[in-house]
Amino acid sequence: MNQRAEDDFLRGFHGVPSAEELRALSDVQLASLLSSCEAGSVKWLLINEEIHSRREAESLSISRKANIFARNANIWAAIATLIAAIAMYMAST
Repeated sequence: MNQRAEDDFLRGFHGVPSAEELRALSDVQLASLLSSCEAGSVKWLLINEEIHSRREAESLSISRKANIFARNANIWAAIATLIAAIAMYMAST
């Protein structure tokens, strides 16, 4: 039996949806499913892991967007400084 088949068997044995089924659930559905589990059980651990992996992905996405915004802000600040320098030069001549 390969690892995936074994994992699927064990998930079924413990009443845990497949990884694909967990990914397809909304956050509310995941929370509802988690609340129906005994804390610390295999089912609870796997569902909780899915919830945490989603939060990590969201955090990374927010960090990337913040980095893009910061880079763009630096570019616009450099452009504004250049325009101000040109304006000061034009005003002095």
